[in-house]
Amino acid sequence: MTPQYYDLGYLSRGETVVVSLSGSAAFVRLLDNDNLLRYKGGQQHHYCGGQATQSPVKLDVQYFGHWHVAIDFGEFNGIVKSSVQVVPYGAKPL
Repeated sequence: MTPQYYDLGYLSRGETVVVSLSGSAAFVRLLDNDNLLRYKGGQQHHYCGGQATQSPVKLDVQYFGHWHVAIDFGEFNGIVKSSVQVVPYGAKPL
């Protein structure tokens, strides 16, 4: 599967990214711009998230920056539909 990407724009610390998945388990990564480039280049990168076997996945933004979500299956195959929502600081995630 080709990874699915979501450009979330600039987010602030304390906001929550909620990723909803339907289908197979998948890897969900919340990455800043620099780490997205490393991820796409197959280099070592840092991210929040990991293998998601339940939905939704809730990830907290750690600092102000330009953020992205990448969803893939690693070395496995599958089909997944996804959606992403950003919950403002102080609001209750769904």
